Amino acid sequence: MARSSSLPHRTVRQAKASIWRADGVSAAEIGRRCQVDSGVGVIARGRGRRSWLPDVTVAEVVRVTLEETPEDTSTHWTTRTPDDAC
Repeated sequence: MARSSSLPHRTVRQAKASIWRADGVSAAEIGRRCQVDSGVGVIARGRGRRSWLPDVTVAEVVRVTLEETPEDTSTHWTTRTPDDAC
């Protein structure tokens, strides 16, 4: 991957950085070799679709999913009931 001429530049650069890191090269030196300041492999903030749900709603959904069980003892991870089975 580190020598590929057909993969995206970012992928090649990350492969090279992984090899250097395995060889014991410091993060600062890898950044210098890759001509970046920091955060190699980190996707910049602002990428992707913004959530339209308020943070409070997201936190509540996560809390309920992790801490509560529905009255019918089903999991939160399905939309089907036992009657829907084929």
